[in-house]
Amino acid sequence: MAYLEFVIPARSWSSSEKEILFAKMAQIGFEGFIEGDDDIQAYIDEAHYVVEELNQLIDELAGFNIKVQYRFHRTEDQNWNEEWEKKFDLSFGTGHHHTTKLMIREMGNHLLKGKRILDMGCGTGVLGIYACKQVAVRVLGVDNDQWAYENALENASRNGRQQWMYGLVMCGFYIGRNLI
Repeated sequence: MAYLEFVIPARSWSSSEKEILFAKMAQIGFEGFIEGDDDIQAYIDEAHYVVEELNQLIDELAGFNIKVQYRFHRTEDQNWNEEWEKKFDLSFGTGHHHTTKLMIREMGNHLLKGKRILDMGCGTGVLGIYACKQVAVRVLGVDNDQWAYENALENASRNGRQQWMYGLVMCGFYIGRNLI
């Protein structure tokens, strides 16, 4: 699957302006964002990109005095886990993202031993792996992204938890442009 990477100069943008952009772009199918010091990178599956929707979004944002300029290019499918590890010398899914840290902290406030855990949108599987290490009886991680599914299985195996994981299941399907 090929993605389009959009680079949007945003050096003088406020946090609120960036949040509005993220929300609006997500509504038209953009799946990931990287906020740099000077720009924002936004990603959309090439098959879901509709130029008219982006042009309409740009016009709408102009009404909020948010001027959007961009350049984009096509990126080929690659092992994003491997790319992440090269950049940061750590395994993706190790819990370094702030929301993951918060979830692990909250999970630590609960007795998981003997519990059945469902992790919807499991991504890399780190929360399920944590639950396994806390002796949960079963952990079911669910994601609708093939790469996330494969990555979660890899991370579970790397952490010696593949036998504890009840299963990671691909689910979700597209009807038109809406995920069900």
